[in-house]
Amino acid sequence: MPLRLTVGQFQANSRQAGGGTAISPQTANSLDQGRRDRRTIVGGMYERQLDAHTTLQTEADFDLKDINQTFAQISDNLNPNFKHYTNLIHESSLLGGPLRSTVGYFINYMEQEANTFNNLNNYMGSRGTLAQNSRGLVRNMGARIGEEWTFAPKWTAAARFNFESSTVYVNANNYTGATITSTPGLNRQFNNYAPEASLTYRPNDQQRVWARYSSGYGIPTFSQLLTNPTTGLAGTNFDLKPQRNQNFEVGGEGKLHEKFSMQLVGFWIFFENEIITQSVTTPVGGTGSVSKNAPESQYRGVELSWTWLPVEGWRVTQAYTHMDSKYVKFQDRLVVPGQGLQYLNQAGHSVPGVENNVLNTKVAYEHPSGFGGWVEGSWVDSFFVNNNNTLATPAYWLFNLNVHDMYKFQNNSYVRFAKPYFELDNIFNKTYVGSAVPVADSIADANKQTFFAGYGRAFYAGLTLGF
Repeated sequence: MPLRLTVGQFQANSRQAGGGTAISPQTANSLDQGRRDRRTIVGGMYERQLDAHTTLQTEADFDLKDINQTFAQISDNLNPNFKHYTNLIHESSLLGGPLRSTVGYFINYMEQEANTFNNLNNYMGSRGTLAQNSRGLVRNMGARIGEEWTFAPKWTAAARFNFESSTVYVNANNYTGATITSTPGLNRQFNNYAPEASLTYRPNDQQRVWARYSSGYGIPTFSQLLTNPTTGLAGTNFDLKPQRNQNFEVGGEGKLHEKFSMQLVGFWIFFENEIITQSVTTPVGGTGSVSKNAPESQYRGVELSWTWLPVEGWRVTQAYTHMDSKYVKFQDRLVVPGQGLQYLNQAGHSVPGVENNVLNTKVAYEHPSGFGGWVEGSWVDSFFVNNNNTLATPAYWLFNLNVHDMYKFQNNSYVRFAKPYFELDNIFNKTYVGSAVPVADSIADANKQTFFAGYGRAFYAGLTLGF
């Protein structure tokens, strides 16, 4: 797995392994950098119609993540996780209008047992001295209730409320050499709620307009809490707060002609204590991730999509999203080499990692015999990769092609149909940034390791069987 590249490395050779610079002398090969993760999920869902108007839904899952990642430090994490929810749905009426009521509860419990070692940088990914071991748990319990009521022939109102109580416990031992230097612990309780309300008007079966308010939240993860927020090495970040967001949306969609339909949505999202994760160059070389809170940030934009059926068998679709993302209040904390701890006011800057504009166009053809295909083009706008908004990715176009066919079997009791396909992605073998993580402004832009190249031209062929 390569290291993320600086802008100079990406322009010189987007496929190089990276590293080997004065700022980051280690290379992907010397670190044997990679991820060797396994995940096993076993679960079941049960649904029963209790009576003509009431439905019971329940699900339980066991999810085991075995994470082994080799970077400047080597992390071994084991995360067993149990999840369960139950919903009761009842259909009735109120004042002559249909009423759909939902009530439910959920619980999940995840443990973590983790060890972090220093990488010996010997081309074998060997574990050196222990930097940290930790053990912790996250327990979430909550309930949800919702009502959806058609109170007039063309009007529907909906309201929902979610409550979640989360307990995060973790105990860590931090090491220098073979000596335990600190044993920090955390036991925090988070109580979060997320109300939602909407109003929808349907003048007919083919058109609707709506207004919606919703909210959300997110609590810090183990990795965010157990990483030093300035160095990116194993440590603690127990001051990290949960994030909250409030969302406002208005929209409309409809069939304006028998061959043309369109949707237009506007949204505005307000974040409080948004958790911002950035990549940093660690004191031991290589890169790590740090997380901190931005007290206030906002996202707002529009989404426009349409579908046109010009002639039988042909379909043209297009979708466009424009989004502005801004920090309203954010004092960034950085450790700058040779200058120590520094604070930068990032208010008014764009939140990194968010494209301002994305456009997708697709032309598809389907013949009644089952033969078909499509051509797709996507334009992704440039976006900033640092909070100071001085380094950005280049915008790019990508084009993909698909051809497929359908064979139906009339007298086969085992296989109903076969659908072979061939797909060509990135037709023109465009060099582009497929991924770019936000990077801290503690080093010069020329030394920021942020870019991963996207896939080059790729061919796929396959077969889908229906039984």
